Amino acid sequence: MDTGSACRCRAKTPPTDRENAPGSWNAKYLAAMTALAVLWLLAYRLALPFARWLVFDALGMAPGTHVAAALEFFLYDTAKILLLLAALIYSIAWLRASLNVERVRDCLAGKRRGYGYVLGALFGAVTPFCSCSGIPLFLGFTTARIPVGITMAFLITSPLINELAVVLLWGLLGGKFTVIYVAAGMA
Repeated sequence: MDTGSACRCRAKTPPTDRENAPGSWNAKYLAAMTALAVLWLLAYRLALPFARWLVFDALGMAPGTHVAAALEFFLYDTAKILLLLAALIYSIAWLRASLNVERVRDCLAGKRRGYGYVLGALFGAVTPFCSCSGIPLFLGFTTARIPVGITMAFLITSPLINELAVVLLWGLLGGKFTVIYVAAGMA
């Protein structure tokens, strides 16, 4: 008898009542997410002061030079983008795990081709995803067997129609231009 099979056959000890208490997992998860959110916010707020300290104080570069300004911008912007990507990737993973794919598939699949494309494009237009986060949703839609044309309509429309751009365009250029922008993105 090999020892590997003996290890696999051992019964696990049953969890205690405290481990199975309702809400204990949710409370731990909420506490961990709150702590991570505070750390994330702190890192985001300290990225610019840290970049300035590193470039001007630690490296001793002159504040008025182009090289110092470029290095400060690079360090600050890289840290900011990495923090935003980490938050975005976590949010999209959480959304993907909690999204009922069958419900979306039932809504999008089985429709006439043109109607399905319009629904896919509308779903892409109202979701606040860029192409970085739209691709995991696209993959989830294809694994849920939503037709490829409809998923492509979602994938193309999602980064094109930005809610912030719609609001800004409406305020700056008026309603006609905004409607043309949305219609072109949907088409």
